[in-house]
Amino acid sequence: MTEQPSAPFSLTKSYMDLYTGETLSLDTQVKAEIRESYNQYVANKASEKRSSASVQPKGLNTVTKYVSGYRAVGWETYYSVGDTVNKNTCAPIAVTNICKYWDLCKGKSALYTAGSTYTTLKNAMGPYTTYGCDPSKPLPAWKNYVSSKGYTPSVYTFDKKAEWDISFATYKYFIDWNRPFLYHALWPGGHAVAAFGYQYIEVEETIIVADAYSSTCIYRTWSSLGHGKGEWDPKGLFSEESEQECACVIPL
Repeated sequence: MTEQPSAPFSLTKSYMDLYTGETLSLDTQVKAEIRESYNQYVANKASEKRSSASVQPKGLNTVTKYVSGYRAVGWETYYSVGDTVNKNTCAPIAVTNICKYWDLCKGKSALYTAGSTYTTLKNAMGPYTTYGCDPSKPLPAWKNYVSSKGYTPSVYTFDKKAEWDISFATYKYFIDWNRPFLYHALWPGGHAVAAFGYQYIEVEETIIVADAYSSTCIYRTWSSLGHGKGEWDPKGLFSEESEQECACVIPL
């Protein structure tokens, strides 16, 4: 349509439809008809585009998310802390790496000191067996360490009833909330890691964690991990009340 010249002092504009030659005033009904026609035009064009689009390669819709401020800083490993024989200190290593994140990526500068952070956490979580530490010890040790460095620990736990189950939606929620956390699953044996991010490619759900075997974050598909009861305590060494699958401590 094109706007037509208005009569002198007239407050009403009229338009001519260039297709039909009809003169129209843009009252509410006409505007609604124009909008409906336009929406139908857009829908038809979109349908034509979808029908003619080529099949896209898998992975085009990859989404990768890290906690706020994350950057690779060189995570502690069994080798960097000297546990190259037993390799049963994954929990203190994971918590050390989370403290390292808060220090180097988020400015909590008192929270990490090379060597001493790991040693303090390791001693607080010990003693250790072939299967690692008593699963009831990492959270209080982590909380006390944060307090000792002058921060107020804000604590979140996932397994309030010792049900030993965490969904990918819960995992994703904490990462989206920018809360790195201590995560345990079958690896295939019971193993603790520091959760820093996630990824999904099409429908494959993937976690991004600092594992004690690697100084850089690794990727593991959710479907490849165990999520059932007793995964950190496969031999039944500890009571159900002591089990704690995942925990998060935020230094405030």
